[in-house]
Amino acid sequence: MSSSISSYMICSFKDKILFSIFGGLLLYNKPPINHHKPIFKPIKPINELDRSLDRSLHMVSSINGLRINNNLLTNSELLKPIDILKSQTSATEIRGGQAGGFSSFIYNQIEAQSLYESQFNQVASYEEPIITRVRCVARKRHPLANDLSDLYISNNPGTIRSNDIVSVIGHTRFATSSINEVPELHPHEWTPCNQQSIWQFNRQIGRFECKELKFVVHITHNGDFDALDCYSQSVENKELGLWLERVLHYPNQLKGDSPKIAGCLELLRVQGSWFAASRLAWVRCVLATVNDVSGNGELTSNAPNTFPSNAFFMKWSKYLDIHWRQHVNNIIDASYVSNLPKSKSTYTINRKAEKLLVKAIIDSLTGVGSIPFFENNQIDITLDLIKEQLSSLNLSIHNSLNGNQASKHSYEQQIPTNSLFRIKRALGIDLWSRKTLKSFITTCVYHFLRADLYNAMTELLARATGSFGIQAHCTIEPGVVVIASKGQPMSIAFD
Repeated sequence: MSSSISSYMICSFKDKILFSIFGGLLLYNKPPINHHKPIFKPIKPINELDRSLDRSLHMVSSINGLRINNNLLTNSELLKPIDILKSQTSATEIRGGQAGGFSSFIYNQIEAQSLYESQFNQVASYEEPIITRVRCVARKRHPLANDLSDLYISNNPGTIRSNDIVSVIGHTRFATSSINEVPELHPHEWTPCNQQSIWQFNRQIGRFECKELKFVVHITHNGDFDALDCYSQSVENKELGLWLERVLHYPNQLKGDSPKIAGCLELLRVQGSWFAASRLAWVRCVLATVNDVSGNGELTSNAPNTFPSNAFFMKWSKYLDIHWRQHVNNIIDASYVSNLPKSKSTYTINRKAEKLLVKAIIDSLTGVGSIPFFENNQIDITLDLIKEQLSSLNLSIHNSLNGNQASKHSYEQQIPTNSLFRIKRALGIDLWSRKTLKSFITTCVYHFLRADLYNAMTELLARATGSFGIQAHCTIEPGVVVIASKGQPMSIAFD
């Protein structure tokens, strides 16, 4: 049971602002980076409510929010974001003002380094987000809006400028199922912010590139999230929390249902991360029951954790990344939006090239193909057997790493049968059939390319039991707030 009462959000970027009183609302802001059409299909059959929701999400997916003629942050006649948040908190605390919180991601635009960049580079660059999450319990006879706004200002070191990207979600509550203590307050997260290797589309150069980025998912939630349908059963919140602790390898002792939503979205939002995509593929293709993460025994707080470690999925990440680097320029088709230099800002996924990547990975693990190695030897899949083989490898030039840089070569070498077996054993697939391997690799690649926050939310709603509304944003999707409801109406307000 959730104790949340009311939530709200504000999302602004450049001259656009959207904000809403959250009695429930259905909206999706089109992301500035991921422009391919969402084609995620829920794994289970969806009912008419889910089908209607899915149609609605796709129908409004191009909405950017309320467009204001004058810039929000430079027009003195318009309210500042903190004033809007304070006003919204004052309104929502009428329904529940015992406690509340804000989560904001602020992306400062990087200033142009030259006159050429300022005149011709139509795609802005942004620094990593300034992340601020504040929560507090209201004092007696003191408005929550004032305390929460003051706390946010004191904890937010960033300055919002006219061209920055800003998203903020907020929440107020009247406690019902959990007491008013700061850890139990919204916005919630499962795993704290951490650095991850993420592949993203660079709109300036029209290619995917890998960066070390801050990753965290924050959510606010209103209603009752009772259970999650998976492995042909309905897993209730307590058991779901224990399962998520093992799969995500991070403990979370909070009592509410909202943290479980944050954990589910973190698990399902894997686009651009081979680490997260291989973990999700293992959940989908290898686990057969919820109890598989506890040695097939009863899933309790004292049960062992038999789910593969994070280090295990790092091996998969580095192995898959080797193949991806050889195929990425064939899979990602960048498109021009104008004739100006460096203005490629959209892309499509070449399905034929995607299938060739899947086949190459499968062949390399079944002895049909070959395992690629890179000249700079920076890609190390942490398998000692690879280092043992390096001295005896008879390398041959295969092709250019980036397709247009002859100085960077990639190589391939047929691996001896005994070494191949050791690789398969290290990756946990030595007893797999080719059918199982194909299912795992296909699932992994599919979600690596497509499972953004929108698609994660879509599957969560399809699998969830309950009646609730959710807001969520993720640090690696600037300016995006995904907001949805299930089993209850939602409303949106513009001012």
